Amino acid sequence: MNTFGKIKDDNKVHRCQCLPDFLSDMMRKVSSQVSDEVSGNVFHEIRSLSCRIYFKQHGFEFVQALTNHSQAKMTEEYLKGDERVYQEGFADLDLAMIPKLKIIN
Repeated sequence: MNTFGKIKDDNKVHRCQCLPDFLSDMMRKVSSQVSDEVSGNVFHEIRSLSCRIYFKQHGFEFVQALTNHSQAKMTEEYLKGDERVYQEGFADLDLAMIPKLKIIN
């Protein structure tokens, strides 16, 4: 017991200390209360967005150290984000072949 009240968790040094899993647990709790479409991997999406913002300001090495990734490949995955990548293509189907096609179920 201290002057501010009892520390409920034996692992805490200070009553206001956030334990390592606190943010993950809170994100899981909140995401379980919203629809599946919204919840998804919310924590990783937020982390990925943060990585991209810090990358623009401080560079790759800073982001890798901040995220504590031992391999650069994982940091690169977070920096990819969810932006859509389009590839240009072209249709080269000979229209004369269409009447000859058979649909097999």
